[in-house]
Amino acid sequence: MGTWGTSITQNDTFLDVYSDFYEKWKSGTEVSNIIQELKREYLQEEDHEYWFALGKCLWEIGSLPEDVFERVKEIIISGDNLLLWEKSGAEESDLKARDKALKAFLKKLSIPNPKLEKPENQSSLRKFTGPCLREATVLPSI
Repeated sequence: MGTWGTSITQNDTFLDVYSDFYEKWKSGTEVSNIIQELKREYLQEEDHEYWFALGKCLWEIGSLPEDVFERVKEIIISGDNLLLWEKSGAEESDLKARDKALKAFLKKLSIPNPKLEKPENQSSLRKFTGPCLREATVLPSI
């Protein structure tokens, strides 16, 4: 998998996890099931990008559990991600830019998302709130 920049999102693994999460979520799959499926498919021993993508997705939909936030925080605060970058030969300027991106990402996850994402199936249902839908939801009296 490749990395082409210092941003959290500029990594193939991140983008794969991120897009798979939203594909499953927008089709109506429960978040807990999505997390289990993504863990089986993507999680490896030191896969920071998996945790960053999962954290971003869950934050965007307003469902970031404490354990995922703490894992992301641990990776960033410990410097483990920067160490991996350093071991892979990243230049000093890239390490500084990555550190800045990591800190900004952690700060973002630390506060609730003011603009929550919504599944498409819920928003498309709201488009059809005419008389037919209202009448279909009225239960007959017994």
